[in-house]
Amino acid sequence: MDTVLISCDTLEAEVRKVSAVLPRPPRLIFTKAAWHDKPMDQRAALQQELDAVGPEVRRVLLAYGLHGGAIKELVTHDFTLVVPRVDDCIPLFLGSREKFAEASCIPSFFLTAGWFKFSIIDGGLTWLRQLVTGPWPQTEFLTILPHSRVRGEEK
Repeated sequence: MDTVLISCDTLEAEVRKVSAVLPRPPRLIFTKAAWHDKPMDQRAALQQELDAVGPEVRRVLLAYGLHGGAIKELVTHDFTLVVPRVDDCIPLFLGSREKFAEASCIPSFFLTAGWFKFSIIDGGLTWLRQLVTGPWPQTEFLTILPHSRVRGEEK
């Protein structure tokens, strides 16, 4: 297995849907939604998952976005880390920056299947699908090379 995808369990149904159609789906790891309220705990949990990735893994896809600094100071090992250039998972759920901007024009609250499956706007899974399949253009994704540390200023 050369690719691992780490996601919050609130996006589990969407991540599984996007991954299921791939000829070689990534190994999926889901973390607790409760860490959203505790960025330091979330960072520690994410680092623990990264530290546990085996030497056969060449790429880790993080379906989190930049998440209020929770990825700051994460350290990669023998793999490249790919993170969408979004603040949180809502643009991933909606499918694009454009859908997120559209949704932001009206008072909205979004829940994925992990948050009881609710959505006013059907944005599709375009962005999440691109995270899983690539390519990862620098304008849309942050790519952290092996043996590097996330500085936290990347946006």
